[in-house]
This record gives sequence, C-alpha cells and structure tokens, in this order.
Amino acid sequence: MSDRQWKNEIKKRDSYVCRRCGYNKNLHVHHILPKDKYPYERDYPPNGVTLCGNCHSLLKDKEGQTDLRGFLPDDQEIDEQLKYLNENASLVNESQRALLEGKEAQRINRSVKREFRLGNKKSNQKQYKDAIIHYNNAIRLKSDFAEAYYRRGKAKYELKGYKAAIYDYDNALRLKPDDVNSYFNRGLAKYALRQYESVITDYDMVLRFTLDNVSAYFNRGLAQYKLERHDTAIADFDEAIALKPDFAKAYYYRGLAKYEQELRDAAIADFDEVNRLDPSYKKDSPHLKLALYEKTIRQNPEDPFGYYYRGQINAELGQHAAARIDYDTAGSLSPRICYDGLLREIFGHKPIIISVNNS
Repeated sequence: MSDRQWKNEIKKRDSYVCRRCGYNKNLHVHHILPKDKYPYERDYPPNGVTLCGNCHSLLKDKEGQTDLRGFLPDDQEIDEQLKYLNENASLVNESQRALLEGKEAQRINRSVKREFRLGNKKSNQKQYKDAIIHYNNAIRLKSDFAEAYYRRGKAKYELKGYKAAIYDYDNALRLKPDDVNSYFNRGLAKYALRQYESVITDYDMVLRFTLDNVSAYFNRGLAQYKLERHDTAIADFDEAIALKPDFAKAYYYRGLAKYEQELRDAAIADFDEVNRLDPSYKKDSPHLKLALYEKTIRQNPEDPFGYYYRGQINAELGQHAAARIDYDTAGSLSPRICYDGLLREIFGHKPIIISVNNS
C-alpha cells in the first residue's frame, strides 16, 4: 500500500475530521507509532489517526513525550483502536519483517540461479574464464552452494588451474561430503599435480559409493602404475576391463605394467588386444609396434623384415640382447640386408660385436 493510499484510508475511516477537535480542513494523518522505530507498521491502518494541521503541529517532534490518550478526547473508538494497536503491533512488525525478508531471500535465490545458469552456459561454450565470473557471483550470494564450487572447480581445471580447482572441490566436499563427482574430479586435478597417493585416496572414496565405476578403477590403476606398484595397478586395470571389455586404454596400461614385470607374453597379448580394438590408439607406441611385429612373425616365421623391425623396437625399448638375436635372425633369413650402420645408430654409436652378413 502506498503512503497516499494509507492516508486516504485513515481519513475515510475518521469521516474526514480531526479526531481531536473535529475540524474538517487541512487534514493530516499522524503515525501513532513512529515510522523510524516501527517501519513495518507504517501502512498498518490502526497506526493512523486523522488530525488537523494545528493539532498535528502540537505533536511534532514531541511524540515520545506526549501521552496520546491524554492528548485525544475521551472516545471509545479511540480507546479500542489504541488497545488493538498496542496488542498487535509486535505481531505485525514480525510478520511484515518475515514477509520482507522472505521476498529478499526469493530475490537472492533468483539471482543465484541466474548466475549459476549463466556459468553453466559459458562452461558448455568452453568460455571458462567467463564461467568462473558467474560462479563467483553465485557463491558470493550463497556461500554454501556446493554445486557452484564443484562447477567452478571444473572450469579452473580446464584452464589448468589445478590447485585452485582442488580448493573448490575441497569446499564442495565440505558442504556435501558424499559428492562422488567432486572426489572424482579432485582426483584428476591431483593426478595432474602428480599427487598420486592422494589420487588413490580420492578414487577409493569414489569406489566406496559406486562400485562399478570403470573410470575410477582405471584412474586409480594409473596412479598405482606411476608409483610402480604394478601388481595393484594390474588388479585395477583387471576390474576396469571386466566392467568394460572393449576398454583399449586399460589393456594398454595393463600391458605396460606387465611389461615392467617382465611378463612379456602377457604384455604382448594386451598390446595385441589394443591393436585389435583401436588401431589408431597410440600408433607411435613402441610397445604396440612390438605386438604388431610379434604377430607378423607368428603368421610368417620366415619373414626377415618381421625380425628386422622387431629388432628395431627391441633396441628402442632397451632390450639389446633381444635386438641382437632379431638382427641375427633377419640376417640369416636375408643375406641381402646390411645392419652395421643401423646397429650403430640404434645402440647410440657404441661398437657392437655381432655376426653380420654383408653379402
């Protein structure tokens, strides 16, 4: 209700006359409870009384020192109005405050949702710096907004701000301790910082909540592999492959772990599976090339070039004894192939004593 509407309502109720002297000109409306002390009662009808300008001037700046009941004539309606006002003023004050605070909360909530929505839109468009600005605004308005911390962490991760991303994931988990996504993505940021022990801890938590999370097994396996815990790494890759049998990347890293344990045949079998599932994956990997030449030799044991190229790969992998055997075999199968220069290049120009057929 506007101030003007409120005054008109009070004058109409009081029959357009001064409640003190009965004069009907130059009418004012006086707040019985002062506006500055009772802001929520300013447009409450019982809080108004009609006075003429002269009577109103007698109260100006003296409201606190004036007994309004003594100031106004004996009148049952006035008595009832003042009694009702005194009994209900505090209730009105609280209800109005709650109403206004509720409206403010709704306004803030709308702003939070808008900023969060804009942040998501910018993230989807890969405009991560702009997204972070919107997430900042959402968090400023709602400091316990776990999802905004999580989303801001993802945007920071995309900008390679790994430490800042971890800070946001920490806050998201402080507010929502069972948030699997925050554990998962914090693990990614820690992996980028080579905090492998902590990576394992985060993926332990992910797997506590989601036992069939393929990526969690794989990522934990990678951290174990980086720490040279090949047995536990292989166990995690086993779980990932059991859940996703066409997971070429898991076969590849399981093959690497087996190769490190000198389980050459088992490793080759995994590399073969990678080549079968995804021939374009890591085409330059010497381990995958090794598997290809192993397959070539299995299919045609008399092909000198199979041994020749496998020798190159063995030399690249530091398997010099195996490389010598392959070059000898290739030479025995094809006397036309000369290896001296190649061997010196492959083995770092070190003199190699090897049986070479130059004819």
